[in-house]
Amino acid sequence: FQVDRGDGRTGPLRSDREEAYGVNAEYFFPQLNMGLFGRYGRYENQALNLGGNTYSFGINFLDLITKDDRLGLAYGRGLSNEQLRREFKDSVPDVLEAFYDFRIFPNVRLGVTLQERNGFSETYGGFRVKTEFDITPGRRLAP
Repeated sequence: FQVDRGDGRTGPLRSDREEAYGVNAEYFFPQLNMGLFGRYGRYENQALNLGGNTYSFGINFLDLITKDDRLGLAYGRGLSNEQLRREFKDSVPDVLEAFYDFRIFPNVRLGVTLQERNGFSETYGGFRVKTEFDITPGRRLAP
């Protein structure tokens, strides 16, 4: 939003043509109860001729302490244009996250998380409550 458009305005406008795409890959190793994931995204504002990248990757382990619990570690970088970030002396928009969650009811998970953000200069801890519900209750998927 700090980008000067040259006409007294800054940042993207609703009329700008924008393009974006992303790819996601996940793999689960049943014998280890371990999953890996990786994601990449690209955004381009055609009017400003600027864009940015985002990516993340991580690992999850299932059923470590109790049935249906999860322990994970992930790294990610928020949408960023490296040239502009350096020019404006902004922090690196990355995050390292460790989390643990477990099922307390059939449709509810409770968890804790610890994150290091912005060049690993800020630490955040938190709690999560995740709920799941089926919006098509008459339809059953094979287990």
